[in-house]
Amino acid sequence: MRRRAEPLEHQSQAVFIAWWSYFCHIVKLDERLLYAVPNAGAGAQRGQAGKMKAEGVRPGIPDVNLDVPRNGCHGLRLEFKRRGEKPRPHQLEVIDLLRQQGYDVQIVYSLDEAMRVVMAYLGYRRGQS
Repeated sequence: MRRRAEPLEHQSQAVFIAWWSYFCHIVKLDERLLYAVPNAGAGAQRGQAGKMKAEGVRPGIPDVNLDVPRNGCHGLRLEFKRRGEKPRPHQLEVIDLLRQQGYDVQIVYSLDEAMRVVMAYLGYRRGQS
């Protein structure tokens, strides 16, 4: 029996953004409050990474931002990883820095986990309208 391949970070994140487009209406929040941060990294097209760096892209910044203050935090930051993948040291440094500045930062390893984290952060319980 073959094991199912883990989805790529891109796949999980794309479905997560689509889910948010629906879920934000349930919790009565503007869709634009959750957004992805473009971090090109090693996968950038030739010359693109240099342009992005010049524009202020920083290594280690989490993948998705939710700019809604809750529970004494300024907002929520999500770093998407595949199961078994660990954050790099510079990502952990940025996560610690953001937490020191009052942000809730979570590393999520699946689409379901990302959705649960957002729902919990916003104080939403399934079945609630």
